[in-house]
Amino acid sequence: SRAGLTEEFSAATGKDRRILALEARVRELAQYEAMALSMAERLEVYESILNLQGEPDAAAVTARAMAETNGPFGEGLLVNAGAQNGIQEGYFVENDRGLVGRVVSVGQRSARILKVTDFNSRVPVMGETSGLRAIMYGGRDDNGRLADRPEIGRFIEGERILTSGEGGLFPRGIVIGWVQDITAEEPSVRLAMQEGQLGYVRLKPSITIAAPEDFP
Repeated sequence: SRAGLTEEFSAATGKDRRILALEARVRELAQYEAMALSMAERLEVYESILNLQGEPDAAAVTARAMAETNGPFGEGLLVNAGAQNGIQEGYFVENDRGLVGRVVSVGQRSARILKVTDFNSRVPVMGETSGLRAIMYGGRDDNGRLADRPEIGRFIEGERILTSGEGGLFPRGIVIGWVQDITAEEPSVRLAMQEGQLGYVRLKPSITIAAPEDFP
């Protein structure tokens, strides 16, 4: 009986400790949330003052996705949305965490997506903190690989990797993941989309900058 009471008391103590730790974590996250809201409001003010032209929002189509096993790519998806839904080749695809890939072929009611994990995928990216640019292709371990780095310097371990917007395939600023193994010849990227769900994805057009028309 005494042993049972001791175990019960120890379990209750452990639960109390976990509750206190979670409460402390909630308070810490609340502080970060307040800071983020403050920074977002400040950024809106700065953009208004500077009359900054940011990336325009584009209409998105949410579709159900499934893996393609016998397709032309090793890492491909099929979605149940196509031309009748306004989908076109070149649309980029993301889930609730980050970039998934881009549309490479379109049917009337379906479309094929080349995932960023495929070796044939090429995504112009940049480091959020370092500002360094590179081309990311799909590795064999469900991670990305950073190659074709035109600038001298190293990425920062753990920094976020975003789309750079160069080439017009993807808009600027979409989350790709986090860089790791920065001392390697081709640093790897832990892809954010792997931490999300792939059952449903969003397809969006990449907004390109039109060339100015000549005045008559």
